[in-house]
Amino acid sequence: MKSSAERRAFRSAEKLGRLRAELAVLDEQIAALRWDADDAHVRALVTENVADRKEDVDAGRHVQALRRAREALVQRVTRAEEEHRRLVERLFPE
Repeated sequence: MKSSAERRAFRSAEKLGRLRAELAVLDEQIAALRWDADDAHVRALVTENVADRKEDVDAGRHVQALRRAREALVQRVTRAEEEHRRLVERLFPE
């Protein structure tokens, strides 16, 4: 039977894996949106159309919002890594 510390370390590793997977998905979304935002920006410059300019601004805001979400997620990953490291060090002291 696993000890309480082993169970916590296992749950911590699972959480860390989920957070890292979420970060990978967010990175893909940002890359795709950045591509769309760049396209909207070029379109707005070329056409000088009000609707295209609005799309350009909206796309840029969306990319910035995703970047802020990414930064928050990176902080969560960092905290989870630190927590997991502490749990493992308790299980396997040097």
